[in-house]
Amino acid sequence: MASLKDIRDRIKSVKSIQKVTSAMKMVSAAKVRKAQEKMEQARPYTSALEDVIHHILPDIDRTDLDLLAMREIKRKAYVVVSADRGLAGAFNSNILKIAEKEIAEFGKENVDLFCIGKKLEIILKEKL
Repeated sequence: MASLKDIRDRIKSVKSIQKVTSAMKMVSAAKVRKAQEKMEQARPYTSALEDVIHHILPDIDRTDLDLLAMREIKRKAYVVVSADRGLAGAFNSNILKIAEKEIAEFGKENVDLFCIGKKLEIILKEKL
């Protein structure tokens, strides 16, 4: 059975962890709020851009566009986004599995990778 001192130390430890997680929660809430504010500020610009695109789109003859023509795919480019820091759970390993599957499917000589995030970039450079 645990002694009284052990129980007090455990309670102290739990309270300390609660303080840290509470602080992390407050920081993340502030970051989310800031991101939401930036998104709201950008909304008028995206709305105006959407209106311009919808206005121009009907006038474009899509049969003449080279970008929409069917052609053989010779190379693929992937932008792989991963976390730089911890607390990402299985995010990096899941992204790595998907990237490896795509590379194996198409052949690594026919794939260009652009990595955003240090951790996965290091791992993919070692494997390729």
